[in-house]
Amino acid sequence: MRPRRKLLAAVVLVIALALTGCKSTGPVIPGQLYVLSDTALAVVEQSKPRYVSFPSELRLPALSPTGSHLAGVIAEQLVLIETTKTKPDVTPLTKAVQAGMIAWSPDGGRLALVEQRTIAIVDTYGKQGPVFSGFDGDIQFVIWSPDAQHLAVETGAAMVTDRTVWIADVASGRTSIVAKNASLPVWAPDSKSLVFALWNDRPESRFALLPLGGEAKVLVSSETLSAVRPDLSALFSKNALQANWAGWSPKGDTLALTFKAAGADPRYVALTISPQGQLLNSWILPVFPDIQPNMTPPLPCAVGPMVWTPNQERLVAPLGNPGCKGSVAILDAKTLQKTGELSSLPLSNALVSSDGAWVALQNPDGNHLMVTNLTDSTQAVRLPVTGELLLWTNR
Repeated sequence: MRPRRKLLAAVVLVIALALTGCKSTGPVIPGQLYVLSDTALAVVEQSKPRYVSFPSELRLPALSPTGSHLAGVIAEQLVLIETTKTKPDVTPLTKAVQAGMIAWSPDGGRLALVEQRTIAIVDTYGKQGPVFSGFDGDIQFVIWSPDAQHLAVETGAAMVTDRTVWIADVASGRTSIVAKNASLPVWAPDSKSLVFALWNDRPESRFALLPLGGEAKVLVSSETLSAVRPDLSALFSKNALQANWAGWSPKGDTLALTFKAAGADPRYVALTISPQGQLLNSWILPVFPDIQPNMTPPLPCAVGPMVWTPNQERLVAPLGNPGCKGSVAILDAKTLQKTGELSSLPLSNALVSSDGAWVALQNPDGNHLMVTNLTDSTQAVRLPVTGELLLWTNR
């Protein structure tokens, strides 16, 4: 009877897999992974995707921090869509005639609705909050502080060198200029300070830190780096250091920064520093002139926005340009030494699971996602899902 029972169990398993439509392969990944396509939101749980449909006319889709709701604009209305339902209702919140951007507060209770040069705060029931105006240019980015008490706002033209960084106080409705010729504002995890890039007319940039209620101080510049790393001074003398990205570690005790050293001998540079400006480690990315023999200067290996693992042990760095196109470097966060390499669409975003063990990447062919264990890359899950990686929660 035992062989028959085993055969029956195998048949039942095959039927169950067929009924669920599960086409993923490999181990079960933790939590919920949210992926946005043009027609639906895919929610992957237990390595099985389910799809939340939304109207085709939805614009500016923005997922809440917990993944429970999708906000967007339909026919000049800010709307809310519950993602727990396959065919959810669309709930209108407020008018959004000229909406250009939507940003969720970290607590998921409010949204910042950007319309050209104004920002309106509205909660998930449609109740209006303060409206910020008086900005001296079009709003390019809005970033909530982690405690949801302030907004960092970047305004200005297309050129990042001509932009202005502001702080908006949500409780009082007041705005103030942080710096002109500034960009890339990033809040510290404790919401007590803001890091941003300052530009000159070379154009070259420095990263500065502003404590709330205090004065800004320069953290990193070509001069400070040359002082502590004389071996890099030749690189910086030939090239203008241009800010590319900044990201705080989850504990807020380290900053990861990337620059492009642009000029006659171009390189991308990744750094880790303390909030006091002490250089911890650096990574100078290579160039591959043999792959581009007639290009002067050659294109350096480029690094996109990196991702900290929640345990701060690794940094995931998407790469691009000839020689490293479509590679993703896995770095030891303390040393910036490369400990592994994966493949992805060039410079596409990555998501890391809340336990720090897995990374989700778009496969180079663009037809599915690969979720790979960061310690053992032989453990991988192929998901029949495509689109933009938005969020990975531990629910």
